[in-house]
Amino acid sequence: MGDPSARGLLDDIAYLQPHKSGLAISTDTLVEGTHFLPNDPISSVARKLVRVNLSDIISKGCIPIGVFLNIAWPNNVTTQLQKEFASALGEELGSICVGVPLLGGDTTSTNGPMVASLVILGRPYGKEPIYRSGASVGDLVFVSGDIGNALIGLNALLGKADLSKFPQSVAHYRVPELPPIAIGKLIAKYANSSIDISDGLLGDAHKMAVCSNLGIEVELNDVPISSETIHWIGDNTRLPALLELFSFGDDYQALFTISPKNLTDLVAEAKREKVYITEIGKCVKGKGLSLCFEGNNIALPSKLSHEHQFQGTI
Repeated sequence: MGDPSARGLLDDIAYLQPHKSGLAISTDTLVEGTHFLPNDPISSVARKLVRVNLSDIISKGCIPIGVFLNIAWPNNVTTQLQKEFASALGEELGSICVGVPLLGGDTTSTNGPMVASLVILGRPYGKEPIYRSGASVGDLVFVSGDIGNALIGLNALLGKADLSKFPQSVAHYRVPELPPIAIGKLIAKYANSSIDISDGLLGDAHKMAVCSNLGIEVELNDVPISSETIHWIGDNTRLPALLELFSFGDDYQALFTISPKNLTDLVAEAKREKVYITEIGKCVKGKGLSLCFEGNNIALPSKLSHEHQFQGTI
């Protein structure tokens, strides 16, 4: 216990340095009925498993170099389902992970739901990964991609929204759309702190602020949302809808801070690499998260992050 490589268990990765080139390690687990629905296609479960782990590595300014898979199959699983899972997993490692090898792991069976866990290894593009704790007062806060699609997708799958109107959101919930892997290089080159958005934009921004011992101020109207999200908000009161969307999680985008002096270079390089990023706030004196809406300070919601609990299944 207390090994500095684990960083107090307060970051997304551990970082080992047995030699000059260190090794970043992260792991995430998917549980049927908690992180995916029982009737989700098994191929989408495999793809989601890879992506939720990859998001940790690339948000730290690292490149993936290998994975280990541990999986507990329900006793009634068929060989066909296992083949479909393996095929989709292999495709993901070969494409979105740019040819990362499966190095080992373990397979077993269970009387309960399916449980799958991936351990992913990475190497930093720079001297070290970019942690949650490196932000400075005056830094600008950026986010990649769009935020909020996962909640809409889950609601549609649970019958709480019209499934036919939100195909991209459903697709994102099942197989998260990550930023291009090239974002790892940008983060390594320009970012002072970084985190992947898995537990909700608001909750993860708060974590980064606390770890960096400062305040992060976010303008909610500047956070990028998709056309489906705009449609979902519809006639609802915009502020409560945004707070709900931004505290749900499962976005798997990168949230990071940069010095203002690097703004022009970052924006230009992101455009060349076709990495979609948006400035949404700034680092200020204080500690924790503060929110603005249309230029006015607003109170934080009672919950900044979502707890994965399904009320029944479909």
